[in-house]
Amino acid sequence: MDFWVNILEILRNGKTAVLLQVIHSEGSSPGRAGFHLVVDNDGNMKGSIGGGIMEYKLVEKAKKMLISGRFLPFIQEQVHSAEGGRNRSGMICSGKQTIAFYFLSQKEVPCIQGVVESLSNNLRVRLHFSDQGIALIGSDEDVHQEELAQWSYIKEVGFDQTLYIIGGGHVGLALSEIMNKLGFYIILIDDRADLNTVVNNSFANKKLTVSYDELRNTIEQGDNVYVAIMTFGYRTDEVCIKQLIDLDFNYLGVMGSSEKMTKLLASLREQRYSAAQLAKLHTPIGLPINSKTPMEIAISVAAEIISIKNASN
Repeated sequence: MDFWVNILEILRNGKTAVLLQVIHSEGSSPGRAGFHLVVDNDGNMKGSIGGGIMEYKLVEKAKKMLISGRFLPFIQEQVHSAEGGRNRSGMICSGKQTIAFYFLSQKEVPCIQGVVESLSNNLRVRLHFSDQGIALIGSDEDVHQEELAQWSYIKEVGFDQTLYIIGGGHVGLALSEIMNKLGFYIILIDDRADLNTVVNNSFANKKLTVSYDELRNTIEQGDNVYVAIMTFGYRTDEVCIKQLIDLDFNYLGVMGSSEKMTKLLASLREQRYSAAQLAKLHTPIGLPINSKTPMEIAISVAAEIISIKNASN
């Protein structure tokens, strides 16, 4: 989401930019279809089309084009081998990729604003890239590429994974920052609206003040949903677990020391929760990296979530 917000800010500030969008890739190309990069007329850049000497040369080309002024969309092939001829990228990793170049100005604000608004509401959108420009298309709209343009590419934009962080303390804040950068849609839930670490959390996409005994009706289930319970105490953790343990998530983690979690699990067993139910819990939360600080704990949790996410793909 930051990528599209950044473009919107550039254009709203009266600047122009060049968007480089990878629309095709083959073999061991470092830039896959879907990768993108933007360069503004101050030389600032965000994103990547694969890195290395190829990216450097194309970014420099984009900067020169911004100085020259508006241009029509075009594509450029990059071949990653010594036999690439005039399309040789300077890289030898094999494969090839095609990059579309777009000049962005105030004309593109409505389109980019539509992307940002959709992402803010955790909605997916489709962007149509062609020699005619960039356009938002409806999810049910049938696009005949050969009729619309000489070349085109449809990119689906949206969050693939949702993370619920239950508890907005220091670790919740640190985890929000990390998972935001990893492209998760983050929903932060706490039962205290005025908690300073909640108020100061600018990384969560949505912040909710909800009583923990109402979580069951607040959180959506799904294979792309991850939940990290990290409230301020033993009792509230137990309330959260009892609300969520029968729901289906790809990950349900509970923060706490080994001693605390041993006591908590014993309490749940006494309340007739089965071994199968308790096996759903990842606890103590995170990978065992001897973490101490909130950021270290958050890194361990992020690593565990990434491991489970990638194992599912």
